[in-house]
Amino acid sequence: MTPAQRTRRMLELLPLFLQRGGNIRLILEVLGQGFGEMEGGVTRLMRSRWHTLALGFSERDTPMRKAESELGRLAALYGLYASRDERDDAFRRHLAALVGLHRVGLTTAPALLQLVAMVYLAEQTPEISWEGQVAVGRFEVREPDGSRRAVRVELVDNPLSPALARFTGAKPGQWFVINNAGLDTAMPELSLTAPADQDVAVPILTHQETGLNVIFVGVVPRKATLTLRHQRVPLIDGTPSQAPVILASPTRFVAQGTLNTESRFGERGAPRARFSVFDEQRSLPAMPPGESRWSYDTLDRATLQSYVPGWSAELINRALTVKSSPPVELALRWTEVAAATFVLRIPADYVPPRYRLKAGDTEAPPVPGLPGLVRDLARALEYGRAAGVRPRIEFALTLPPEALALAESTARIETRQSFSEALDVKDPIRAVGQAVEFKETLPEMKERLSWSGTFNATRFNTSVFK
Repeated sequence: MTPAQRTRRMLELLPLFLQRGGNIRLILEVLGQGFGEMEGGVTRLMRSRWHTLALGFSERDTPMRKAESELGRLAALYGLYASRDERDDAFRRHLAALVGLHRVGLTTAPALLQLVAMVYLAEQTPEISWEGQVAVGRFEVREPDGSRRAVRVELVDNPLSPALARFTGAKPGQWFVINNAGLDTAMPELSLTAPADQDVAVPILTHQETGLNVIFVGVVPRKATLTLRHQRVPLIDGTPSQAPVILASPTRFVAQGTLNTESRFGERGAPRARFSVFDEQRSLPAMPPGESRWSYDTLDRATLQSYVPGWSAELINRALTVKSSPPVELALRWTEVAAATFVLRIPADYVPPRYRLKAGDTEAPPVPGLPGLVRDLARALEYGRAAGVRPRIEFALTLPPEALALAESTARIETRQSFSEALDVKDPIRAVGQAVEFKETLPEMKERLSWSGTFNATRFNTSVFK
């Protein structure tokens, strides 16, 4: 409504004798102009605070020009900025979806996957399914040529993370502290590398918290690496070794006050009661959450024989008469459950168009390629994550599923033969020797077929057909 229309409307509401007053008309015209300015201000306010009314931008505008528009300033309140090649209508839907996520919550798996789909500029809400403990999001993105690309992303809560602790120059008598930062008990993998100038005979590793000894009844050659795995064959430089691995407890059931080796390990001091734990199944001690302390040493021949008195001399002689424990390199590997962490797996073979470098671009993306995509995904995950939760992004390649089909049928052999030259039979095959030949003959027909008739008033007596 224009100021003149508003003034005329207000005059019509007055009595007739007041409508002719000149001063009243002037007052109402000033009021009409003021109301018109107020209405324009309210319109501008609503347009700048509502995503469907705010002035947008052109698709070819730079990200800076898009951020300066009314729609861009409105989206900046939620930390959202339009990227290059992003259309006005798609950005409005993007903003409306983000506001909707604020209402339902940002820390759930569907909300985080929807934030990821927004970074990829998906035109629809992702389809979310669960494969065990993994949340899977599927959506489609549009390519510059109009085609569509299917994208699959995965969200994993409290993932398994590999951990490693390495100690160089480990000597006997030292304690090596290892921290299992996971939530569950872990089974370690032990590696021992011998020095370059000496073999390591019958090494023993002790877990101080449980008091368990891990004994490798063999020799680790110089510069070689021994790998011990739980209930699996030990390896020396990747080659399986047949040497036994013993898991034993140093706590023995012996008589009180007996300190000599014979009474501790022999039959006289403690008959049929020697170890609280003795396992030859290549077992390893478990590492509970928190700190664990380990130590390294070797066994001499007498001590090894007291552990296993019934073993063959060949195994016992692997230990030295006087033990020698050179410095070695120790490494422990395990898998721990990372607390307060979630992982986003994205396809490594796809980069959205807005992160690609194009020929003739007037303004390149700030960080092109996968680094730019990872940066924006990290911002989106930090925007939606709970306090103290650490996001992590991993790359994955989705391979087609493989299926093995087993069927039972009878054995069948098929043979195909072919000849390079065609064999044509040109000579007839004749019988060899005496033969009887029969010929059937019929006499020649001597009878004739005849009849009489009239044709065109002329009578024919006979017509003969031979």
